[in-house]
Amino acid sequence: MCCGYASGGNAAKDLLNTTHLSGTLQYQSAFELGSKILLLYMPDHPVSTTIRILLVEDSKIDTELILRQLKKDGLDVEYKQVITEDEFIAALAWIPDMILSDYFLPQFSGTRALEIIKEKNQDIPFILISGAADEKTIINAFKRGANDYLMKDRLGRLGAAIQHALEQKRLREEKRHANEALRKSEERLELFFAQSLDGFFFMMLDEPVRWDDTVDKEKVLDYVFTHQRVTKINDAMLAQYKSTGEQFIGLTPSELFSHDLKQGRELWRELFNTGHMVSITDQRRFDGTQIWIEGDNVCLYDNDRRIIGH
Repeated sequence: MCCGYASGGNAAKDLLNTTHLSGTLQYQSAFELGSKILLLYMPDHPVSTTIRILLVEDSKIDTELILRQLKKDGLDVEYKQVITEDEFIAALAWIPDMILSDYFLPQFSGTRALEIIKEKNQDIPFILISGAADEKTIINAFKRGANDYLMKDRLGRLGAAIQHALEQKRLREEKRHANEALRKSEERLELFFAQSLDGFFFMMLDEPVRWDDTVDKEKVLDYVFTHQRVTKINDAMLAQYKSTGEQFIGLTPSELFSHDLKQGRELWRELFNTGHMVSITDQRRFDGTQIWIEGDNVCLYDNDRRIIGH
């Protein structure tokens, strides 16, 4: 179902006469929202679930067996059949959802088809179907990138194999999209971090630590003060300390608060107790001069709620 809105009057009538690329939009109902009219409609053609299959097969009998099995499995398919390399390459522009290929053809082969897919860097699920094969042949097919290997006289799991291969592709696509979103997010964060006029830094622990009633917190602080290090710092922060990145990266709390370790441990204890702390601290630049730093510190945790840094 889709929706649209109009400002009422003739605009609403215009929307009611709109034609979608997939067919006339049939509005189910309309609701007034102030001066606007909300229109709910449904396309007269449902979203297609047809699987586009590129079939690499030269045998008419085997083709009929495969199509009969697909129908038996209840799959709605549209297919193109090819028997040569040139036909196969041309058919890739059709953007198939799945490739079913014989292992050996007079002028082509399933392994060559797999090579072409790899050369073109296309992620298309690929199932090899053969009349006969030994273990070495099957292993070779998987090494070349086949998702599955079926015998022509045992097509009973063809539908399940197709569904599984398509699901695996969907998961790969989701992972790619997530990784791309993460990469863009990291780029935005890096840009903000680098260009911000406020000072930012990260201090990460060599190993996560627990901070609860099961641990000796003084011993935990002993570890933290020698094993938590500055791992990232921006130019605005370096300017406050009149320092360089080379001087600052790798510093531990014991080094940053060497002038007043008691103050440092109290700050860390409060931060670990609360997870978030705003503070004003008496610190020292590298030339020994005093500097007052207003900080907003937030603990970072792993999935087990162990502190990994801040």
